[in-house]
Amino acid sequence: MVRPQEKGVVARRLAVVAFGLYGSRDHVARCGEDPRIFFGYDDSLDHLPQQRWLKMLAGDRGLALRSNDLAIC
Repeated sequence: MVRPQEKGVVARRLAVVAFGLYGSRDHVARCGEDPRIFFGYDDSLDHLPQQRWLKMLAGDRGLALRSNDLAIC
């Protein structure tokens, strides 16, 4: 999800990926329009566009769960 920096690698944009938030209907019903729990990556993955977007969205609330595994979120 990030542009490769290695020499000799050719990169072309194939698509634009939109980010979104997902939650169960029960969770959203309990929390209303503004759910308070965010899961994201730890500081080692702060360079990823999706992590920057999520941290901007979470603001002062921070992240309830942080992981260095891309498959967890």
